Amino acid sequence: ARADVAASLVAATVERGPVVDPTCGAGVFLLAAGIGLAARGADPRGVATTQLFGADIDPVAVHLTRCALAGWAGIDPAKIIVGLPLLVVGVLVWRRFWQAIQVRAGDAEEVGSAVRRAYLYVIFGMSGLVALVTVLFLVFQVIDGILNTSFDREGIWDLHAPLAIALTAGVATGYHRRILRSDQKVLAGAMPVPMPRPASSPELPGPGRVIIVAADPAPLAAAVEMATGAEVEVIRRSDPPPVTFDLDMARMEIAESDAATLMVVVGPDGNMLLIPVDRS
Repeated sequence: ARADVAASLVAATVERGPVVDPTCGAGVFLLAAGIGLAARGADPRGVATTQLFGADIDPVAVHLTRCALAGWAGIDPAKIIVGLPLLVVGVLVWRRFWQAIQVRAGDAEEVGSAVRRAYLYVIFGMSGLVALVTVLFLVFQVIDGILNTSFDREGIWDLHAPLAIALTAGVATGYHRRILRSDQKVLAGAMPVPMPRPASSPELPGPGRVIIVAADPAPLAAAVEMATGAEVEVIRRSDPPPVTFDLDMARMEIAESDAATLMVVVGPDGNMLLIPVDRS
């Protein structure tokens, strides 16, 4: 009775493939669809492997569908693709929720959350590992088929499942790697920019302490303090200041001294005497 209902439904709805049954059960509708397509001149083997797709949450039902279609087409049940629509539905559901999450992809708080980063690293690592293992398996199968001279059309078809897995895992790896790099840029842009350290003032030459003994010590004291940064102490002489005094030469001579404490005595004639002093 179910076969008759399925045949009637196929006759009314199915004109050409592919045919997808997201709740295939034991494969009654898919089998009827295959018979209908074959009745229009299609090759049963090609119909079963390229035109009929089913999915079901019950693995027993999936197995029954494979066996029914393979028995009708006279091929290996492993060549029947029953889980593809389930993958498509899963990707669509994931895409809907992931797009809602990616609305906040520019938010540093969302990007830096532990749950998001754990998800991305786990998916990136697992998909990369699956892609690598599957590619190695494909390479082994190709080399084995070439060496055994059995790499014909059937051998190529046997590679469709691992090839599909490798491509799917590769796409997942590349996509999540791009998301990780984008998240790293967002986090880098949210980090506070370190303030540059102020450049330290260069150490000025000359003594650390200068004692100036002169009739007019103020000009020389100001010049020495500016040139050496030293602590300057002045002692004013009671005699009149000299008529001529080379302030620049005096400042240079004091700056070249390596004494920690220096006494500078300016005489009435303008001559200058430098005396290192030990204050310990």
